[in-house]
Amino acid sequence: MLAAVLAAGGATPACAHPASSPTPGELVHDHTPRHGGVVGMSGSRHVEALALRSGALRFWLSDLTRKPLALDGVQGSALLRTDGAERRIELVARDGALEAHSAPLEGATVEVRLEATTPGEPVLIDFTLPVAPVTASGAAAR
Repeated sequence: MLAAVLAAGGATPACAHPASSPTPGELVHDHTPRHGGVVGMSGSRHVEALALRSGALRFWLSDLTRKPLALDGVQGSALLRTDGAERRIELVARDGALEAHSAPLEGATVEVRLEATTPGEPVLIDFTLPVAPVTASGAAAR
């Protein structure tokens, strides 16, 4: 396949991020954070994860085109790994995100595994997240 691309003059595959805005019909796989977090994939689902110094963990689920997924019936937990210990925290759907709350987070990063049951397919993904500071309003500082 690479030889075919090179033979065609080095054209960029449709799934790569183009240098300019995509034209209608082009496929662009978008991993741009929408909430200040880190974006990854679990199956055909995008997951954006954010860890706040306060101990709040937030996860936003979206489809392949980044359309937010309804959280009705979604259940699961976050497995938080800090200082060699693991703690499982149940998730609650709130304001379009799945949330879990722990004690305040001390380090620069935290390891988190999201395990959720959603209609259609399970979501299982591991993150090493930067711990975002929290402003006076409680939002993540950007």
